[in-house]
Amino acid sequence: MKVLHVNQYYAPVGGAECYLYEISEHLLRCGVDVAVAYAVRTGREFHVPGREEVHLECLGHCEGVSAAERGERIRCVVDAIDPDIIQVHQLDDPATLELLVTLRPTVQFVHAHSGHFCPGDGKFYRRGATRCSRSFGLYCLVAPYWHRCGRRHPRRLITHVMAVHRWLKVAPRLSRVIVASQYMRSELIRAGLAPSHIVVNPIGVDVMQNGAGEPESPTDEAIILFVGRLYEAKGPQILLAALERLGAPCRAIFVGDGPLLARLKERAERLAPDRDIEFVGWVDRSRLGDFYRRARVVVIPSIWPEPFGMVGVEAMAYGKPVVAFDVGGVAEWLKDGQNGFLIPANDVSHLAAAIERLLVDAALCREMGRRARSLAVQQFNIERHLDALLHIYAQAMETLIDGPMNLDRVESI
Repeated sequence: MKVLHVNQYYAPVGGAECYLYEISEHLLRCGVDVAVAYAVRTGREFHVPGREEVHLECLGHCEGVSAAERGERIRCVVDAIDPDIIQVHQLDDPATLELLVTLRPTVQFVHAHSGHFCPGDGKFYRRGATRCSRSFGLYCLVAPYWHRCGRRHPRRLITHVMAVHRWLKVAPRLSRVIVASQYMRSELIRAGLAPSHIVVNPIGVDVMQNGAGEPESPTDEAIILFVGRLYEAKGPQILLAALERLGAPCRAIFVGDGPLLARLKERAERLAPDRDIEFVGWVDRSRLGDFYRRARVVVIPSIWPEPFGMVGVEAMAYGKPVVAFDVGGVAEWLKDGQNGFLIPANDVSHLAAAIERLLVDAALCREMGRRARSLAVQQFNIERHLDALLHIYAQAMETLIDGPMNLDRVESI
């Protein structure tokens, strides 16, 4: 079998790109031929040995190139690669998706809200820092002005709304739409997709990667770890507010970069002397495991509805308890009181109390870490994810030959 993955960026710029990197490695180990076509090359590239990689700028908007010429270039590349199936990840232009579904059986992993069932900032109102509970519709044309949830320039706003409208029209022509959580599935159903067309396949982790194994005793140093982009929706500013309320000394490490970095550093300098805050910036995924191992607790203070929350599952694989707000798909892997604490969104007091409880109670921390590790091994391992993904591929290819897809097993994944 040969799979062509299609994505906007060729760099670890977000969750979709990190997933694409790791799933390519695992598919290659399973004997699957893997190719990737991408529209935008950035400074941080990530070559996977054995993977065919093609820079095809016209996958996205390409100035000075007609639609017909774009289509012909894409068709020629797909024919040259000759995949059995195409898996799309993030693409800015739904017209490309419309073409791809005519060339080969095509599935899409919907990693995020934006561009699929939300034309704004991921079902999140920046004014008021609350989630959007509305379905895609006419209100999306005025919501950015009321809630600061997307582009407010009229032309850009209309472009984004029309892109979502167009994606929802082409999505039923995909062989299957894949999501990582029941939360994302429910949002796509609300937007109009048929329930039987959507498969939930939670992202898996390599539970033995980089030495992840049985949780060790908490280190003497009470390290709180944040991993993610430093912007408002991910909540790093809320974590700093919670650290101010702790009754015990601590050290917090922020792994990631983003527009809030300067403001966060300034605020951290005003904390009490026994709050040691370190910002290490973006780190390569090969180094990320070292930070998970050193942490006592991993905190995910996101206030937007996380499509899944991969950082939490990665932490669990290292036997670390997680404290997170109850947003999006987080509750599907974080069980309150078992492998960490699930906190009502934006509740800084309860967030601080949960973190402090794990810092001072070593026995509880160890027990929750063991449960976290067990859950990751049993339900969120990469082998289970790969098995389900390969079955989806096989069913999509069978559909081309035999007609309608057999849903019996797919619906149980």
